[in-house]
Amino acid sequence: MVFERLFRRTVICFALISGAVGASITPALATADVLILGPTATSGIENSVVTTGTSTPVPGYASVNGLGLTAHVASTSADWLTQLADPNYKAIVLGDPTCSGAGPTAWAETPAAQTALATRVRGDVVLIGTDLSYHTGVNGTSGVQLWASSIRFAVAGYAAHGTGAVISLSCYYLSAAASTPVPLLDALGATPGAFSVQGGLPCLGNVSIIASSPALTGLTGGSGGTLSAWGCSVHEGFNTWDPSFTPLAIATDPAVPHTISGTDVDTGEAVSGFPYILARGVTPAGGKAVIKVCKVAGPGIAVGAPFTFGAGSASFSVPAGPPPGGYCVVGTTAAVGATATVSETIPSGTAVSSITVAPPSALSGTPNLAAGTVNVTVAGGVTEVTYTDYKNTGYLEICKTGDVKGNYTFHVDPGKLGPFTVPAGACSPAIEVTAGTVLISEAAGAGPSMSGCSTIPPAMQGPCNPAAGTSTVTVMPGDISAQTIAMVRNGPRGIPTSIPSRGTGSIPSTTALECVPEKPRAGETVTCTARVSARSAKPTGEVDFLEGRTKLGHGHPDAEGVAVFTTAVLPPGPHAIVAVYGGNGDVAPSSSGQVNVRVAVH
Repeated sequence: MVFERLFRRTVICFALISGAVGASITPALATADVLILGPTATSGIENSVVTTGTSTPVPGYASVNGLGLTAHVASTSADWLTQLADPNYKAIVLGDPTCSGAGPTAWAETPAAQTALATRVRGDVVLIGTDLSYHTGVNGTSGVQLWASSIRFAVAGYAAHGTGAVISLSCYYLSAAASTPVPLLDALGATPGAFSVQGGLPCLGNVSIIASSPALTGLTGGSGGTLSAWGCSVHEGFNTWDPSFTPLAIATDPAVPHTISGTDVDTGEAVSGFPYILARGVTPAGGKAVIKVCKVAGPGIAVGAPFTFGAGSASFSVPAGPPPGGYCVVGTTAAVGATATVSETIPSGTAVSSITVAPPSALSGTPNLAAGTVNVTVAGGVTEVTYTDYKNTGYLEICKTGDVKGNYTFHVDPGKLGPFTVPAGACSPAIEVTAGTVLISEAAGAGPSMSGCSTIPPAMQGPCNPAAGTSTVTVMPGDISAQTIAMVRNGPRGIPTSIPSRGTGSIPSTTALECVPEKPRAGETVTCTARVSARSAKPTGEVDFLEGRTKLGHGHPDAEGVAVFTTAVLPPGPHAIVAVYGGNGDVAPSSSGQVNVRVAVH
């Protein structure tokens, strides 16, 4: 597909580079109402129509008042590219040079210019298959009146739809064979080659207006109408066009292809002929209007990634495009005033962050981002719905720690991902998971079972259930740089089998453990205090402080049953520490729960 709008930054960067290699600095963005492509406006009438005051006749055309707007005429190709990045322009005009071939539009047909034009022109458009500046027509004014009405129409739609355009094809396709593509117009359609024209026409004189539009205010069709009897009223007509455009005027001479039928709005007669004036932003015949859907690639979404949409009964694909406007496709037509539901089939791992509607008055109710749906009341012309998606996934690594050997197997939910095999002392590859709460499950094995959990960053660790072999962690959306590392430690959860009990007593005991600080820096002293309690007996003997099967140190309970161990040599990373009381002749052994200490690198 040819995409209707592309990211403005590309245009700006290209313009800056073009200016850097030239002899002068690229002109700064101008804040004017209308942008005119200089080489296509050699008559000067276009600029005169724009800049002459609203109550003042255009010089030389007493019956046509000007628009009272400001204009910028792009004088270089670099200037043209730079100005197309300015969102302040209400309309863009490609005018009428002399019949000298396609040269004057060369600036607008480069890939960079097509990208820029597609980015900027989002609003109401008039396409004219003749050179109106060189056909004064009836009363010497009708060509100038067509400029004034068309530009006024494109400018008026700016608030609702964005920058509009008026493009005169002039003599560029004067001798074109039937169905000749018009690359210049590809930027305005949903598919490449949507627009094609045919030249080689006789000098046509009869024109009918078949759709009511302010783009043709002050003009009439039919025999003796102001669009007729220009000498050669039509240079080229349209064989095909993008469905968002509506034919406004047709040549009805017997010698032209009669490819479209309609009703002459001035005479009421049924007519047929060859369309040569088209417009976007008007209501097509039959009270139908266009629903256009645009897709913006948010964080993590690749430009060009296809997304499936529905609008009414139609289903179609729209590729994601860069901000701010993304890429757009004309999805369907619907009756003006009807309510239609636009919906996105949200791919797994993505989420909709915003849905906007233009014009805003077409929005019905509130968009449902979770379901990817929005209701619109179809406006006349074009109702545009823009979706922005982001990748709702992040990355997780699972690391196996503890005094263990061999391989361990994990599964991850949601998504029933896995199995993932992680060797002792190593980590899994980065696993892409749905962002949010993730449950890691360790499969039971022959070795020691899970004894503790921790994460990097620490705040990502949720409930740890060694008995069930699960660890709950939070994964943030983003790329690998924002991943969560889950540390799963295996080893004894009760009295370690590698540390035999020393007591034979029968009086039950309990052991509680506290280590401070819980988040020391490397080299900082950590103090672990065990408190052993037993009814009607003193818990004499020894307390061992263990990490897995590794004995870190030991202490002897004092008269209060308190044993203390200090160390300043714990290496950076997470440590799961357990205190084990070995018992004596009266008091039975016991062990504490696990205490997690995390040593920071710095």
